[in-house]
Amino acid sequence: MIGRTAALGALAGVLAIAATALAAPAAGSYRGMSGFEFAFKVARGRCPTPPDPNDPSAAHGPEKRGLCFETNADPPIEMTCPAPASISGEQAALSSLTGLRLSASGALLAKSYTYEGQTIVGDTELSLKIRGRRASGWVETTEQVSDATTTLTCDSGKLQFTAKRA
Repeated sequence: MIGRTAALGALAGVLAIAATALAAPAAGSYRGMSGFEFAFKVARGRCPTPPDPNDPSAAHGPEKRGLCFETNADPPIEMTCPAPASISGEQAALSSLTGLRLSASGALLAKSYTYEGQTIVGDTELSLKIRGRRASGWVETTEQVSDATTTLTCDSGKLQFTAKRA
């Protein structure tokens, strides 16, 4: 009975290790499957951690080896604005987030800011989670629209996506 228990325990350990390996984030090219679609790569290399997304003046973290997010995609998006504002022809500035390192668990939360002079007038935020060969997350972009008296904020909302390794 003890031998059988030990064998079952060893088998459970091997299965747990295999499941962990399958869920580890995989390097490669990813393509959208549903929702907001854009192409990106995750490559092994040296890259910095993203700055604090809530602090526009924060600097990148140190460069270390790991999985790096890469894209040259700036896909078009539709934005909703409060009346009487309107905006068209906007893009999610995802290429500005290229070169940032994912966490060891395959997560990335990053934000880039758009400026007019010293003033922030918009941002694009990316939340990404990679498990094995699948990725999911959301992208959100905001832009300020101003006239002589009023500044209004237009928003894309959180555009959900799923992707798989090509």
